[in-house]
Amino acid sequence: MNYFNQLIHADQPDFIDEFTRVLRGSRVVYFSGVPADIEFKAYYRKLALAAGKFVKRDEDYRTGDQAAAQDDWMDIRFVDDLKRDSFRHSDTRQPIHTDGAYLSYHFDISFFFCTVQAEVGGATTFIDGVEVIRLLRRYERNCCVI
Repeated sequence: MNYFNQLIHADQPDFIDEFTRVLRGSRVVYFSGVPADIEFKAYYRKLALAAGKFVKRDEDYRTGDQAAAQDDWMDIRFVDDLKRDSFRHSDTRQPIHTDGAYLSYHFDISFFFCTVQAEVGGATTFIDGVEVIRLLRRYERNCCVI
């Protein structure tokens, strides 16, 4: 399995098959070239369903509670009036973390997509968990004793 691959959107009938093949052979896929005028929620939902079971994880940003009627996507964006209420709407850096770490199940795949790019910054860094363990064992030996 490759750690990282890039894939560019193609308006081809077999593109979803290509997307799924690349996704299943990679830990991280940087996917670009999706037309700006596409109905992005429907498009990414179609890709997600091709990749496997679609799990909704939308929640109330203030409480973390899941609403009975969830949206397909969790909205993470800067909102100046809400920046002190939730990390999801703040402009602060986040420490290394795993999304969904406190759930009773784990995600095989998470989709992140951007509808408005930040003028400066806004990058998301991904690091392989195996590499995190290797680094911790090297520099923080007591941290990884099992």
